[in-house]
Amino acid sequence: MSKKKKILLLVFLSVAVLIALPPFLAPVVHGQGSPESALRASIYQEGHPYQSFFALGQLYDVKWFDFNSPTGDTSSVCYAPKQDDTYMIQCGTGP
Repeated sequence: MSKKKKILLLVFLSVAVLIALPPFLAPVVHGQGSPESALRASIYQEGHPYQSFFALGQLYDVKWFDFNSPTGDTSSVCYAPKQDDTYMIQCGTGP
């Protein structure tokens, strides 16, 4: 096998692993350690493992694409109050 084919195979396998890992890593990475992590865990539990890694947010204004929604929109404001060592996630459209 030539060096070019080995490099191409290595790149292909690396990309395949990066695509396959998020659904398996999400429960381990997203926990109750911080409000942001709890929000990401909530997104994962709603059935969106990839979006839980790539959701963008500043404070608790969360934006991600919900493919289950007819419009693709998501709740834009999420709150994460701490209750008994866990964060309770509540999302809505405003304060």
